[in-house]
Amino acid sequence: MISPYAYLLPGLVGLGLATWTYGQVYQRRHGLKSSNDREQVYDVTHWQAQASSQHAWLSQAQFDQEMTDWVQPYLAQHGQSETITLADGQTLAFDFYPHAEAQATLLIIHGLNEFKEKFRELTYYWHQEACQVIAVDLRGHGASGPYGPKSSIHSQHFDQYAEDLASLLDYLGKQGKLQGPLVLFGHSMGGAVATRLCQLYPGLAQGLILSSPMLAIDTGKIPFAYAHLLSRLVCSFGGGKAYAPRQGAFDPDRHSQYPRQNRWTTQYERGQYFHNWHLSNHPIPSWGATWSWLATSLASSRKILSRRGLAQLTLPVLIWRAELDDHVLASGIHGLASSLAQAQAYCVPARKHELYLEDDAFIQAYVTCIRHFIASLAPASGH
Repeated sequence: MISPYAYLLPGLVGLGLATWTYGQVYQRRHGLKSSNDREQVYDVTHWQAQASSQHAWLSQAQFDQEMTDWVQPYLAQHGQSETITLADGQTLAFDFYPHAEAQATLLIIHGLNEFKEKFRELTYYWHQEACQVIAVDLRGHGASGPYGPKSSIHSQHFDQYAEDLASLLDYLGKQGKLQGPLVLFGHSMGGAVATRLCQLYPGLAQGLILSSPMLAIDTGKIPFAYAHLLSRLVCSFGGGKAYAPRQGAFDPDRHSQYPRQNRWTTQYERGQYFHNWHLSNHPIPSWGATWSWLATSLASSRKILSRRGLAQLTLPVLIWRAELDDHVLASGIHGLASSLAQAQAYCVPARKHELYLEDDAFIQAYVTCIRHFIASLAPASGH
């Protein structure tokens, strides 16, 4: 009698081979790359040495006090908070900081479960560099509610984020408020949104800055390719509004304190400040993402890295990748940066995902490098 295991073993081998093949084919079609020969190691010392001596740079040691004494009064004097109502009735909240001698207009696009105020330190610096700044809350974030079920981050169409921003820019453009070259700055999920905006509306922006862009999500123990397949299956069976793996609702007992050792940044003070701001100013803070958000985000990443998508990116791009990032995969960033003729890509050693909340030396170098990038765009735009 033939043992049933004699049939089981070939079946398991076949399943394993099919699974491996699917992963390999997915990676090739998705545009993921294991490396980028043109990526440079970011020299913090070099760029910090060029930092403006006219800035009152904030320090980690006095961050709370300096935000209160310097940044908040400055931004209150130079900007205003506004809202627009989109075609579907969605309210979009944004802060606008005009500049009488603007050399560029910078649109800041935040990441998952973030909010426009989290970039106030950067806004403070860039506005002093003669940049107009627009900081926006994406739909379902910050003051651009409503949120998904139980304050989750929910999305049925990822490109809706980009379409919302196109409507905002159209609104501001018709009022004559967009001065100089338009530069998009996107962090993490905001990087994916900014990139899709450039692909959907070629020529809209003259420069693209991507900080730890979410071009391939780190899906943990579930390999990236299979997470995409699984998320689509869950949504097809009606589970799209449930929380995705490693996500969940805000829990006051677990989430009220900002951990000193965390996944987001190697330093503490900046992250703690904005964590506390989020909890103090958003009574029901948004928190985890749903299966539908995951499925649409992964689908968007595939569009971004497709041959057609990459061909639409003809503008100058500045890309940052954090060496210790465990939120997004390097393969997605490599896939984009290695395929664009005008991409300048940096790997930042010993830093984590939220580069804009890192240590003092890096922040000064980061702001300075971005200032040089924006200045390089002005001649092409007649400024």
